[in-house]
Amino acid sequence: DGEGKTKEEFLSLNKTIDAAWAREEDPRPVGGENFADVRDRVIPVIETHLERYAGQSLLYVIHGNVIRAILGHILMMPLRLVHRLEQDCCALTTVRHDHDSGRWTAASVNKPLLK
Repeated sequence: DGEGKTKEEFLSLNKTIDAAWAREEDPRPVGGENFADVRDRVIPVIETHLERYAGQSLLYVIHGNVIRAILGHILMMPLRLVHRLEQDCCALTTVRHDHDSGRWTAASVNKPLLK
């Protein structure tokens, strides 16, 4: 279980995960989710919000791996590579969705809020 742990603590308990990321795989920790699982859980919610709140700005306060999964999806990255996206605590990632074209833009990624 990686909840509430630093990346270093998580990797010390899941030694095979870092090696799998190095091989550009999307491993699933024991009792946890891989990026595909996170994407499959979160993207339907985002898509529902796109329809329900069209034209409005939304703010999500979420975990770094959820941000990685969302960015990977909207930028059409292979999920085996999203672990490469840096996402610090208390950082802002801003994306925009053009409803006419259906395209996403990543306006800022991992912008520090606190210094």
